[in-house]
Amino acid sequence: MTETITTTDLPVESPRREVLDVSITERFHGYQAINIAEIAGATLCKYADPIEGSRDGLDVESAREIATEDPGLIYLDVTTTSP
Repeated sequence: MTETITTTDLPVESPRREVLDVSITERFHGYQAINIAEIAGATLCKYADPIEGSRDGLDVESAREIATEDPGLIYLDVTTTSP
């Protein structure tokens, strides 16, 4: 999701009218995160559980194995930046 914020509260003739850069991070969980990572070629993350700590850099296959036990442990952060 990309969002552009324009300073529209300034008068049209104002030389200070500008477009701001905005970064938005969305967190996806479970099988939705796995599907996005598979398409984008991204790695996934895992929340800590009582047996094992958190993990970063999981490949899709490892994430699928973990998700068979608890899909809520898997997540993917996607950051988009507007120009």
